[in-house]
Amino acid sequence: MANYSQVDGDETASMFARSSANKEPFTSETLPLQTGMNPAKIAHQRSKVRWRNGLVLCSILVPSAVCIWWIVNIAKHKPGMFSASTIGGQLTYQQAKAIDLISGALFAPLLMLALDTLWFGNAHASIIDQRTNKAIPLASVLEASNSSGGGFNILKIKTILQAKTWTLSLLGLLILVSGFAGKMLQNFIAYEAFNVYVASDHLASLRYLTESPAIDQLSPQTGDVSTLPFSIKQKSDIANQMAGLLTGLSFEDSASKLDAGTAYIGTNATTASLNALDTSIVGLMNVPGYRLSVDCQPAPLSGFNGIEMGGGMFVFDAVSECNTATSKTKSCEGPYTAFMPGPLSIGTSAYNNEYTYVGFSIDKTNALLGYLMSFNDTNTTLSSTWGEVHGKAFNLSTNPLFKDTKSVMTTWTIDCTIMRQEGFHNYTRPSGKGWTISTSSFSDEKSVAKSLLANWQTALNYQAPASAITGIGPPLANTAGSAFGKSANWTIYALNYLYASGEAERISYEIAAQNETSSSEDNLAKFHRVQATMSVQSYRITYIPIILLLAVLGVICAAAITAAMMYRNRQTHSARIGREVDAVRLLVDSIVGLRECAPSMAAAERLTPDELNTWATRFLVRYSETAEGDDVAIHLSRSSDSGMMDKFT
Repeated sequence: MANYSQVDGDETASMFARSSANKEPFTSETLPLQTGMNPAKIAHQRSKVRWRNGLVLCSILVPSAVCIWWIVNIAKHKPGMFSASTIGGQLTYQQAKAIDLISGALFAPLLMLALDTLWFGNAHASIIDQRTNKAIPLASVLEASNSSGGGFNILKIKTILQAKTWTLSLLGLLILVSGFAGKMLQNFIAYEAFNVYVASDHLASLRYLTESPAIDQLSPQTGDVSTLPFSIKQKSDIANQMAGLLTGLSFEDSASKLDAGTAYIGTNATTASLNALDTSIVGLMNVPGYRLSVDCQPAPLSGFNGIEMGGGMFVFDAVSECNTATSKTKSCEGPYTAFMPGPLSIGTSAYNNEYTYVGFSIDKTNALLGYLMSFNDTNTTLSSTWGEVHGKAFNLSTNPLFKDTKSVMTTWTIDCTIMRQEGFHNYTRPSGKGWTISTSSFSDEKSVAKSLLANWQTALNYQAPASAITGIGPPLANTAGSAFGKSANWTIYALNYLYASGEAERISYEIAAQNETSSSEDNLAKFHRVQATMSVQSYRITYIPIILLLAVLGVICAAAITAAMMYRNRQTHSARIGREVDAVRLLVDSIVGLRECAPSMAAAERLTPDELNTWATRFLVRYSETAEGDDVAIHLSRSSDSGMMDKFT
């Protein structure tokens, strides 16, 4: 590689001679403040410096006050520092995106531009201490003069730090901290989607939970599920749901499934029509509904018998003694008939089991809930919410189906009626979840309701697990205790009956409604429309507290670094008149002060980039204050301590 001579011996000697000329260095304290400018200009510059110093102080105090207030507020309310906090707004996506873009790409850069102009302008007037003779690399001065904002250019900062002076080290730190603060300010604003609930312009259409002739005609005498005019899938669905209902009650009572543990809340709309509504609909108002409660009273019997019938079933026939005088709300009805699938084999069984049964009046408005046991046990009285329940013994020896220990049997019974109250529900549907009733209101007027459970006595040929008797009685009584040992809980027995009746109606009419469509004119009357609330997605502006806190702390630190540089060199001539060593100033100072080094600079022109960087790093310069008559002059000159290499290879 070619060798380039930087300076010859004569030039070096001449340069050293000139550097020791009779220009003694002075500090600004020893001379009047004159730089060739008239007094008006000097006063203006000093006023400008005071303003800039005040602004730097404000850039410390204002963010510090905000930071202190914010920290106190955070300690009081304890928000999530790493999660988004709401600023506000109800915007479209485009509006939210525009605000985010303006904040990150316009507002934050403009704010940092103003702060960087203030900070780096003051820093440029403080980076060189002319009162010392410390030599610094030309490369460091060059990078410092070209620094006008924050950033993360490590090579640039490394070059500045090579000067090994306090002020230039602070400048390198200022570049990093300012860059960090700018990045935080650009990213603390964000936006998030949220739902706004507004009244829908269109009413929601719901299918009434109306009576079905097919279900109403289903009875123990006419057939089972297979006779229903439904599809195979619908028959399977209704059978599975009803069997699941009864089996579930065999193991867990209904208290947790009822409103306040005492009432069944129903909706006069099919679940299918509710679920078919558009997902944007999240609220419904004044949906017709009803409330079912149960009213019972002890009902001692005047007659009881078991009869085996054709078609694979048997019945218990019972007649009640109760009348209007002893009833709370009504007279007991009769006769009651409890249908059970299968042959009447309990009368000849060798085991003295307890048998539970549910009988219904002809109009299905009254149900007889009973326990049946062998022998005469009329001395046993069971307590209930509605009064004492006395046992009645019946001699069944005339019935050939009842033998031995079954010839005399005792039964305890209560009569129950379901009462219905009409009302309305307000529904809500949280995002991603199903419909739930938020509020309800019901009429004070009550009416007697039929129990559709009567239609299902034999339709499933059901027998509860571990039950000694078939039918719907055992699953309703299994969780209600036993007549043995007087542990029978009539309230649970009655509430199980209430819940099973409500669910039997809902399941039956839900499946039956699947056969009908709104296209039929007759079926249009079975649909009703209610006011709906829609969820409309909007956007709001948020911020990340931890990012904003870091941004504010970054601004405070950057301003404090600038103030430290200003304070350290506050007595220098450059600082007092605001003489900034920026790129233009360095160029002018170099032309004036380094013109005697022109030959070596000309040689450096032909160096490679790496060689040129090395040359600039080893080319040491210094700023000094000198007296020129009545003026104070600031000169850039090459230091005699330059440790330049003579050749680059």
